[in-house]
Amino acid sequence: MSRFSKGRNLMVTKVFERAGSAKDIYKVPDGAGGYECIEFLFSERVSILDLGGLPVLFPGLGKIRCAISGRIFQELNAAGFATHYISHDIEAATMRVKPLEIYELDTHYGPSNCGRVLGVEIIDRWVVTEKLLRRIAAGEVDQAAIESLLVDERGLVVGARLNPPFVECTTKYRDADVYVSDTQAAELATIDHPQLMTCYDEVKRAAVFLKNFFHSYGFDRKDGKWEGAWFGGGFMFADSISPDEQRLIGPDGRSHDKDPVRQWFENNHPDWYKSVVAAKEQFPEDRSKWPQYPVEMPPEEVILDVVERYKTVAVGIDAM
Repeated sequence: MSRFSKGRNLMVTKVFERAGSAKDIYKVPDGAGGYECIEFLFSERVSILDLGGLPVLFPGLGKIRCAISGRIFQELNAAGFATHYISHDIEAATMRVKPLEIYELDTHYGPSNCGRVLGVEIIDRWVVTEKLLRRIAAGEVDQAAIESLLVDERGLVVGARLNPPFVECTTKYRDADVYVSDTQAAELATIDHPQLMTCYDEVKRAAVFLKNFFHSYGFDRKDGKWEGAWFGGGFMFADSISPDEQRLIGPDGRSHDKDPVRQWFENNHPDWYKSVVAAKEQFPEDRSKWPQYPVEMPPEEVILDVVERYKTVAVGIDAM
């Protein structure tokens, strides 16, 4: 699959790279043996439980995702953060970004290279969740480290606030995202521990910046997932940033993400939902052993509810 675009005043063919649940990725040649940029085409697909896109579309969601992600990257750039963002086109639902090497996918861009994507995802959390408490109880997370961040007099309970946010890593480019220690994260990212701490510091700064940004528009940002690259001795923010990658609570107390879809499956297919969660824990690197989506899909009102929640964010932050 290919499309056409002008690069350096020459007609060049955009080369399809790969598809994800939230966007398709194209390489845009520069006419000189390298690549001018990468182009994201935001999709109308939604995925839950790492199972890939549902076989139903969410009308208009691609443009909304593009608008939110582009707006946030513009704000990060203006605030002095290093990002891969170049430009975005809401009507076309596309965003252009700087090329980045991805060693794990054997993706290389020749002379246009500006850095390499780290093989981990970095998570920032501003509140204590049930899952975090379970991981603390299982010895997977240092309880003292979390307690040192508490600013809530209730103590270590669900909903307790953390400041600064707790930051950790999960795997990337695997069937399921698995939490890893900082030592494991540095190995996966092929950087040393001080460099990983540099990444954490930048993520914490950006998390504070975005929390304040969204708060100014009436949204409470509870957590976020970041992808980035190591470039020029520092951390560069990459990928996309929309409600797919962060949990936003609006003034009405609703989450503005794909929660309605998750809740519909959990309520209408509870046994299936539990079996997927169990299979992911038992076979985190073998998706072939996970149950696939049931035949029945969410009704139209659930689909439109998700689109409306995303659009509320886009309109609320003046992104469209």
